[in-house]
Amino acid sequence: MTSRNFLTIDDFDTHGKTILVRVDLNSPMDPRGNILDDMRIQSHIATLKDLEDAKVVLLAHQSRPGKKTSQQ
Repeated sequence: MTSRNFLTIDDFDTHGKTILVRVDLNSPMDPRGNILDDMRIQSHIATLKDLEDAKVVLLAHQSRPGKKTSQQ
């Protein structure tokens, strides 16, 4: 472990392990269900690449259709 006050993915041997990853995929969508901005989805790519030797289970949630968010 390093001198940081927190752990990162680099502090663990994830090879062959099953890892649960909570991802925030709430993305603005049009009324037809098309994603208007995939920035949040794209932001998880580096983490998923770091876990390429692990079995990954993604836990995600998308807000209800028509629900107003602070981005809209």
